[in-house]
Amino acid sequence: MRRVLLGALAAAVAVGGCGSNSTGSPASPLATVVSYFPATSPFVLTVNTNAQSRSVNALKTAESRIPFFAAVKAAELSRLPAGIEKDIKSLAGDPAAVGEAGGSHAGFAAGILVVWMTRDATNLSALVKKLPVHRTGTLDGATLYGESSGEAFAVAGPTLLIASSQSTLSAAIARHAHGQGITAGQHAAAVTGLDPNAAIQVFGDLEGVLSRPSAAKARRIPWVAAIHDYGADVSVSSNAITLRFRVGTDGSGLPPSELPIASGSSSPGVVNAFPIQTAIHDPAQIFSFVESAEQATSPLSYARFRRKEARLERRTGVDINRLIDQLSGDLIVSSDTRTTLARVTVNDPATVSAMFTKLASVPGTLGGGSILKRVAPGTFSYVEAGRHALLGVVGNQLVLAVPPTGGAVTPALLKSFAAAPTATVPGQSGAVVFRIKIEQLVALLDKRPPSPLGRAMLALLGDVTGSVSATPAALTGTATVAIR
Repeated sequence: MRRVLLGALAAAVAVGGCGSNSTGSPASPLATVVSYFPATSPFVLTVNTNAQSRSVNALKTAESRIPFFAAVKAAELSRLPAGIEKDIKSLAGDPAAVGEAGGSHAGFAAGILVVWMTRDATNLSALVKKLPVHRTGTLDGATLYGESSGEAFAVAGPTLLIASSQSTLSAAIARHAHGQGITAGQHAAAVTGLDPNAAIQVFGDLEGVLSRPSAAKARRIPWVAAIHDYGADVSVSSNAITLRFRVGTDGSGLPPSELPIASGSSSPGVVNAFPIQTAIHDPAQIFSFVESAEQATSPLSYARFRRKEARLERRTGVDINRLIDQLSGDLIVSSDTRTTLARVTVNDPATVSAMFTKLASVPGTLGGGSILKRVAPGTFSYVEAGRHALLGVVGNQLVLAVPPTGGAVTPALLKSFAAAPTATVPGQSGAVVFRIKIEQLVALLDKRPPSPLGRAMLALLGDVTGSVSATPAALTGTATVAIR
């Protein structure tokens, strides 16, 4: 029975309701839906079933253009009893949610709960009468139902609740009745900056997860210790499918220097050399974060690392930390998954070149069978695991070219990539930005002609773009697939 009801809920998104004048619905349906879940739940997924919503309406439009969406709708409707589609359409319109109902952060074994605020209490009651269930009683104004499998569900006016057990269901109803569930303010904080009209939203509490003994080491990292919740959504428009996410942190005692990526509004540009393009502003911030995290979580491992650094400096005169400090500009990477190019601006090109010359002059300094050789002034061959990469200082850029296994790159490639102009990624801002040219990447990776379905999909999908930014209050990001 639960499978049928969950299928009905999924199909409600595909079928869509009118989205007007619900019978018996509260002023804030979404706040009512989430109030059945514990405030400490680490996972709640909400679904928008209102056909008047931009995202849901765009999904309907996409059915005729993107075969994937039409196939998903057909699959969901095929799971339902014959003739029930009309009943679902009369109920769809207000939000639904599915999530962890135990609040114990022990995974879904603690209890699964589904809550759907339907548009019409009368039609919901009529639908229930068609199902093979029996009434078992009432609780705080909700009518309880059950079946032989032990699963249970309830109806409270226009609200349908489905649970993995009677105890989980009863706890959810009591939680809502006594105001002990997720509050509207808690939900709003978790989804700050996300799309309120998104087709799907996911959010949850992370403080409980991070308070578990297994997360004790991770909490030694100040940024991790400051995390309290998260949110994400998927929205659809006429020209794009967009994923957004947010990890909320308590920024009151978190300086920007302890963030995993650089803060601020500066966005690096990418280089259009290969279909996969990424750029990171101030990569030294990431190096510093990783080093601090290693020191906090694995002090013995960090001590061994520092001893290796000290031995390297004694043998070559090169201080790795001073070398990293030279990386002052944006790190720009471009790849086709076979050949990868990377470059970063350095403070003093002559000093960086001299450091690599010293490293190359002492065989075996890099360890692990890696070999670094000077092949020309400012240019070095780096061999590891059968790949012969080139590393060079070109102007004020430190450039790396990594070919496929068995392949080769030339100094000319280093020079051309160093001189290549950068371009902003449209619609994206943050310390990390990326762009993936899907059609170009597929053409490079698969030399066979695409199938008819593949051609149809490639004709519709444009570039994938995205970005990540950080402040002491939150780590946020977005990824967008363009629809042509």
